[in-house]
Amino acid sequence: MVGLSEAFKEQLDSESWDSIARMALNFQVELSKEDKNAVRLRKKLAILKHVLHTNMKGQEKSDKSIDASFFVNLFRTVESLEKEFEQQKIRRNEFLFFLNAVLQKVKSEKLVVHKVLERKNEFKRMKDMVLK
Repeated sequence: MVGLSEAFKEQLDSESWDSIARMALNFQVELSKEDKNAVRLRKKLAILKHVLHTNMKGQEKSDKSIDASFFVNLFRTVESLEKEFEQQKIRRNEFLFFLNAVLQKVKSEKLVVHKVLERKNEFKRMKDMVLK
C-alpha cells in the first residue's frame, strides 16, 4: 500500500466528502497500451469513479458513519487495482494514491452495518483488515 504523509492525511481529513467525490470524477488515468486488458481497466476505472462519487457525495448528512460493505469493497478494489496497475506497468498512479487516501479517511470514520446478519459475518471476516 502506498504510504501517506501526515500532512496529506490531515488535509484530506479536513476536506468534505462532497469535494472528495468531485475529485474522484476528475481523475484521468492514461494507459500507454491499447490492448484488451488496458481497455478493460479503463472501463473498470470509469465505473469505479462514478461509484465512488455516488457513495461519497451525500456522506456529510450521515453523521460520520460509513457503510461497512463500502469500506470492505473499497479495500478489495484498491488491492486488485494495485495488481492490475503493476501488470500494466503504469507508473503514474495518482488515482491509486487517491484511493489509498480515501481508504485512510474511511478508516477514521465510524463503520455501520445496516443488516444484522451481515454485520456478524462481515466483521468476522474482516476484523484484521482494519488494523493494517
